[in-house]
Amino acid sequence: MSDETTSLVEGALRARRGDAYRRRVARLHGIGGREMFEAARRLLRSGEAARRALGADILSGLDPGRLPPPFQDESVALLLPAVEVESDPTALAAVVRALARHGVRRAIPALVGLVDHEAVEVRLGLAAELHWCTWQEGVERPDGAVTAALIRLSADRIAEVRNWACFNLAQSDVDGEEVRAALWRRSNDRHHDTRMEALAGLARRRDDRVGDVLLRTVERLGAARLGAWIVDDLVAYARERGDERLLCRLT
Repeated sequence: MSDETTSLVEGALRARRGDAYRRRVARLHGIGGREMFEAARRLLRSGEAARRALGADILSGLDPGRLPPPFQDESVALLLPAVEVESDPTALAAVVRALARHGVRRAIPALVGLVDHEAVEVRLGLAAELHWCTWQEGVERPDGAVTAALIRLSADRIAEVRNWACFNLAQSDVDGEEVRAALWRRSNDRHHDTRMEALAGLARRRDDRVGDVLLRTVERLGAARLGAWIVDDLVAYARERGDERLLCRLT
């Protein structure tokens, strides 16, 4: 490795805060190229879990912006076996993120097999990233196994896992009774963000039953607490339904 790469790798491993770690990983992504891929390969083979996690995180975004990702086939060939053998939760979560961000459908069976993993960080990685496996060339191509995994994760005991799963279900083009039922189950979730993602997902699907719930929610909280991306979905719903009461409270 070059002196710069070595310095950034060691700095990432010493980082005490997540933002410092992510800044160094982003710089490694920007260096990119074959040298960086080989560095990530060596890290993934390390006996230290932190180095394996860093190797996976590097592979998750080499040369950002290039589609398809560079070294995609070689990266997936390294990452897929790691799903089966990695025992450290942090490293496994990094492998999950990296595989999902490569957006290859052949990773789906291995990833959905982790949906009940005992480690929160692994389930969170799935909830936040798994949906990328259904996107090719900017187009969503839904997969039933991915949808089923997100539905299961939307009922997780950890709020942030539920939140990400609901967000990705809500934003997906997938519709149907099971998806709507999962979103309805979260429509009164004790976690505010999860609840709002579920309601936004129902509004995006123009569910006839959600109008009164949305009105009561907006009256209680005010539009300012909803989040701009959620308000946009609710405004579109209110306009299409001709719901002037809801529209008035949102705009």
